[in-house]
Amino acid sequence: MPVYGSLGPTAIVPGDNYVLFNGTETPASGTKSIAIARAEGAHDTGVMTFTVQFASSPTATVSIEASNVDADASYQTIYAGAGTQQDYYADLGGFAFYRANLSAYTSGGMPTVIVQR
Repeated sequence: MPVYGSLGPTAIVPGDNYVLFNGTETPASGTKSIAIARAEGAHDTGVMTFTVQFASSPTATVSIEASNVDADASYQTIYAGAGTQQDYYADLGGFAFYRANLSAYTSGGMPTVIVQR
């Protein structure tokens, strides 16, 4: 999968899902997914639901980051799940942009991270 900065943000509307990490990337601390943009849609609740899954028990942290400006330095961590093989996070904050970050990594392979709108 492409990493942050290699492509512009992909817009997703209610009912869409998007794979941020597909588990085939090379795991390393600080690996960031491409950004997704929260596009407006009919019957919009604004909820962004993230699913994180590792193939084996990890020694790693996956952070979900958000910003209202798609600039690397503007992203802030809104959730960090550490050492969990399967994790979920739902955000109601209504940020304009989101991405996943393998913010710490020792072992466990690369996770799959999917966002659903």
